[in-house]
Amino acid sequence: MVYTAPQTRKPSVASLLSGIVTDAQSLLALELTAVRLEVEHELRRQKKRAIRLGFGIGVNAIAGMLLAFMLVHGLAAYTAMPLWSCYGLIGGLLAAVGITLCYTRKGSSEDAEEIPVQKAQTVKEDRQWITSQAESGRT
Repeated sequence: MVYTAPQTRKPSVASLLSGIVTDAQSLLALELTAVRLEVEHELRRQKKRAIRLGFGIGVNAIAGMLLAFMLVHGLAAYTAMPLWSCYGLIGGLLAAVGITLCYTRKGSSEDAEEIPVQKAQTVKEDRQWITSQAESGRT
């Protein structure tokens, strides 16, 4: 009796293509999830920064008002100027400083950190690769 080894069945082209498509879909889903999680993390971090900045601005605004009152009353105490003119002088000086700061720091919002786009670029590259592989499999 002659023994023959069992024939291994080669996978069909359709099953190979469906496997590629399934793998590509799972890879794309994982990449998109990674991008979403990274963006969410960055947004949470920026939110915390914005809250701290808001509190800091509020505290500094109160401190600035108290210092301005101190300057006004100190000016009135050490000069012969009436109190209303001291308020006008200090208010005018502070307004001039504020206007100057607004015009000189106009482009400071461009200095802010951008959300990393490296993962989005990776997803685009994966999609292009998958498309090219699927097209080469069709021919």
